[in-house]
Amino acid sequence: MKHKVYFTIFLLICFCVGLGARHILTPTETRAQAFMRLFETHCLPLTEGKPLVPPQDMLRYTAMPGNPRWLTPQSHLTLEQSNRSCSISDGLRHLNSQERNELEQRAVSLVETSFPQLSLDRNTGLDSWAQHYFWMEHPFGHPDRWGIMLTRFTDSGEGTMTSLQVGLPMK
Repeated sequence: MKHKVYFTIFLLICFCVGLGARHILTPTETRAQAFMRLFETHCLPLTEGKPLVPPQDMLRYTAMPGNPRWLTPQSHLTLEQSNRSCSISDGLRHLNSQERNELEQRAVSLVETSFPQLSLDRNTGLDSWAQHYFWMEHPFGHPDRWGIMLTRFTDSGEGTMTSLQVGLPMK
């Protein structure tokens, strides 16, 4: 009888340890949520004229002057910043189709609610791409043209990298 009680206590302890470990090891946000959080935190300040601040929560993985790049070990997403653009991409580990769909919904929602002045420009010449959202203010060739782009060349193979970018005018 004593052994059954000890065994039951042992099982309960193992169960609690397993639950705790699962919580620690399982990400609390989806990769699409991480994509959007990084974009909103590190890229959108550019649209308000704020300087881009090097992220403290990411690892720098290239030392190219003018185009620093960082990565997040947890979500395998990358951040690239310059004076006129900022992008988040999944080049290190591509999003799966479910994650891509979630990201698309979240990006469309963000642009519709936070950037109503941007309109979808489908006249980009990129119809062969798997995904190409260009939400822009001003027509092509206008010196003040800027916008947010969500792109992916193809749904399979090497070109499956998805990128969400903000680009400012080339003044």
